[in-house]
Parts: sequence; C-alpha cells; structure tokens
Amino acid sequence: MNKTQKLIVGGVSAVALIGGGIFAYTQMGQTAETLFLSRLSENYAQKEIATNFTFSVDKFDVGDISYNGFDNVKISGSIHSSTEDFDFTLNSFEVAGFKTPKAHLIKANEDLYINAELIPTFLEFQTTSAGLSVDFSESSKVVEGKYFSVGDAIKELAGQEVYDEFEKVFKQSGEENAALKKEMEASYKTFLSNIDAKAFAKSGSDVTLTLGAEDIKKLVKTSFETIANSEHYEGDKDSIKSSIASLESSYEEALGKLDKLEVSLTLGEKPGDMSTKITIEGKVEGTTDAKIEAVVRYESEAIPYQKPTKPENMIGTSELNSVITDIYSKIYESSYSSYNY
Repeated sequence: MNKTQKLIVGGVSAVALIGGGIFAYTQMGQTAETLFLSRLSENYAQKEIATNFTFSVDKFDVGDISYNGFDNVKISGSIHSSTEDFDFTLNSFEVAGFKTPKAHLIKANEDLYINAELIPTFLEFQTTSAGLSVDFSESSKVVEGKYFSVGDAIKELAGQEVYDEFEKVFKQSGEENAALKKEMEASYKTFLSNIDAKAFAKSGSDVTLTLGAEDIKKLVKTSFETIANSEHYEGDKDSIKSSIASLESSYEEALGKLDKLEVSLTLGEKPGDMSTKITIEGKVEGTTDAKIEAVVRYESEAIPYQKPTKPENMIGTSELNSVITDIYSKIYESSYSSYNY
C-alpha cells in the first residue's frame, strides 16, 4: 500500500472510529450538530456494545472496467465489546469467485482465542487459488468446533521473547484503554464543534455528518496528535509523530489525484444503529485520463450484549501443531506431484 492509499485509509478509519461507537440520544429542539454531539457523548458513556454489522461495496469501477467481482460484495458479522474483552465474528463471504472462511475471535481472561477451523479452511482457500488440489477433510474434522489460545500457541511455537511482546501489547489494562478512550472523545468533540454546521443534517430521527477531504485530513491529524501525546498509549509513538510531520505534504499529493473524497455518517435513534458511506472519485495512478469510482458502506444494528467468555471446546497447541504439519505435508505432496519429470 503506497503513501497515498495509507492516508486515505487512515482518514476513513478515523471517521469510522467515531461512527463505530455512536448511539442514539434524542432530545426535542436539538440542532443536527448538538444532536450528533449528544449521541457521541452517549456512546463514550457506554461500557458495553453489541452490534450486527455489514460492509458492502456498491460500486468499484476503474477506467472503463467495472469490477463486478467486487460490486455487491457484502461482508457481515457481529461484535460484543467492553473495555476489557470482545467477541468478534466475521461470517464467510464470496468475493471475485472465492469464498472466504468464517473467523471467530474472542478476547477473554486476558487471552485471545480463535476458531481452529479457520486454519485448514484458510489454507484450502490459498491452495485452491494457487491451482492445487488438496484434501483437507480429515484436518477439518479434527479442529471442527474447537478453539485455540493464541497466547499458548505463540509461547510454544515462537518462543518466550515473542510471547512477552504479545503479552505487553495485548494485556494492556482496561483502565489504560478507558483513559485513552476519554482523551479521544474530548479531541473528537473539539474537532466536531469546529466543523461547519452545514455538515450536519437531520432526517426524521436520524442525524448525518458529511465530511470532505479537508475535514478528513484535520480529523486524521487530530487522531494522531491525541494518541502521540497520550500517556495511556503504549504503541509506537515515534511512527505516529513521523506521520504527523509528513501529513500535510503527503495528503496534498493524495488529494491531487482525487476529484472527490467524502464520508457520510448517519446515526439512527437506537443505540448502535449507524450507516457510513464512503465515496471516492479520481484519477488512476500512472494514467492521465483513467478514472476510479468507488462507493462502500458500513452499517450496524444494535443487538443484546453478551459477555465474552473463554470457549469450552479447546484444542491444545501440540495437537494443533500436528494438524498444521499434516496440512503442509499434503500441500508439499500436491505441489511436488504437479511437476512432470
């Protein structure tokens, strides 16, 4: 991913971060702007959130080519999240003729658990894409319905040093996360209070915020600066500070290739109900006249929250390693037999 793409993705991600946690808070007589800010505050007051979500590609055209394999793609799933834990499911979906595996990640008891079925299914997806024919049925039966501990797997397969880094990043305290969340809330509220009131609009019980390219750039900078200056962020601050320093020139270069970059957030009346629309129009890099047009959406709907817990049906690291070794042995055999000697 080049610098231009990174900046666009960074801007979109920052906008989605605001929208991802905004919930309904209605009050008669509020303007669109104050209603939006009220719902933002209500969101950050929530300690738990649960939603079903859908990501879809409405349009993806480059030049005279319409990438039909990506048009009408719909990715769905669910998430149950608190300051301490989460339960994330990404359902299987098809894109460009390929079917992806279902993924289920659970953070509970200061560890991360993943559905073990993901491994043979994902490797089967890769080998099929490479034109190889491998029978994964036996391996799939061994791991069916089971989960493995990422922490245990890292410790046994990658060593204590790698595990220590995993533990440092992954087991950051809930208090630290909550403190950083409050700092982000304050910075976003300040940013939104300085946005032109015309960017906010009400339609029935919904309220929409529409940001153009310049506002997205300001939001990216606001996000980066808040994180870089926070005492509660334990990641790579030097990298973030470097991005801030180069943001202005790099973003201007990116905007020079775009005719339109727009993000609209529509917030519903119920907690967790939200719709995000991202529109990109511009030139294709390396050409003088080819255009790119893309429209993608993210929608979420509130569902009852269920506390994430450690899965009951676990598979040990040794058994999992045996399954992986067997799979790669079959892949090697298939690759070897495809050659003619």
